[in-house]
Amino acid sequence: MKQALLSILSTIIINFTFGEIIKVKIFYDKEWNICKESRASYVRKCNWNTDKNYFEGEFNDYLINGTKIIEGNYVNNKKNGLFIFYYESGIEWIKGEFKDNIPVGIWTWKYPNGITHFTLNFEDNNFYFINYFDENGNDISSNKINFSYSFQNDYQNQNMLINGFIINKMKEGKWFIYNNKEKVGFDQFNNDSLIKSKINKSYLNINERLINNTLFIPYSVYACDKIIIDNEVSIEDYPFLSVFMKNVWRPIESAIGILEDSLNVVPDNKPMYIDGIDGINKNISQNLILNKKYVTECKNFGWLYYEIIIDEKGNVLDQKILKSPDSIITEIALKSLKSLNTFKPAYYQGKPIKSKFSSRILFREPRVVNP
Repeated sequence: MKQALLSILSTIIINFTFGEIIKVKIFYDKEWNICKESRASYVRKCNWNTDKNYFEGEFNDYLINGTKIIEGNYVNNKKNGLFIFYYESGIEWIKGEFKDNIPVGIWTWKYPNGITHFTLNFEDNNFYFINYFDENGNDISSNKINFSYSFQNDYQNQNMLINGFIINKMKEGKWFIYNNKEKVGFDQFNNDSLIKSKINKSYLNINERLINNTLFIPYSVYACDKIIIDNEVSIEDYPFLSVFMKNVWRPIESAIGILEDSLNVVPDNKPMYIDGIDGINKNISQNLILNKKYVTECKNFGWLYYEIIIDEKGNVLDQKILKSPDSIITEIALKSLKSLNTFKPAYYQGKPIKSKFSSRILFREPRVVNP
């Protein structure tokens, strides 16, 4: 009887455990936001823990045409074990291991022709060069090398660059981070040892290194962890993600014309900024990423919603932050909005009118500094 009871309990436990993990496909747009299949650029085939609502076990990411670009593994919602990244040709690009979300140990980068480019050892949030080869496979590790490495910080900051000199496999001098060719800050090294770190336009000292190990890893693996869901997605598309879709406020980009008697109308032409929505968001984003307070102190990230009042001449009359994930983001974003140049005004029945314009911008946790 006792043995039968134990067998029943064992069966219940096994069924319960496996019942928490399901195999799913998640589709992503070009920004790595979760989207409908019809709009997808990428797809992740993975396991999902329906009880704890996170990735669990092995996963594979593909281009929508079926080409594998990443394979890896999660343990208790953390990246653990071997990760391999591939070029679109199918040739291996990057290979290395994570431990509790942190890249550790030996990582190898390869050229598109399959020849090893360089190998790093990640240790205590620092990186050390083991070797460096040219595209023909010649070992040039003992040379003085001007090292440059492109990375993406978040969707608004796609053109980031690490640049510094390697001498006899050791980092020497100032290693800068650039954002669209503008210097964000630097780490200074002597024989591979960090001397100091400074950040933003005034080069304020910071307590942590600027170039941390996570910057070398493709942005997509961090973007997917955020579970950012496109506006058009419904619970029917991803029922297992329903917990992330409850009570989410999602206003759409809009513009309202305001006549002299305060009557609201739909303008024939919306107000336009010189570089459009992207120009406004880029202004906010760059001011944030270059601000020490945001990079080192901001704790909460997500969508920022804003509103701008524009007069008949295109001058900005007022700016408001409608909703923000963090007071630091609110403070800096509001200053950014106040610095905007003149708009092309909205038009109604052939005449320029006063208008109110609202939109949003997404802020994910930056990977420049990880205090």
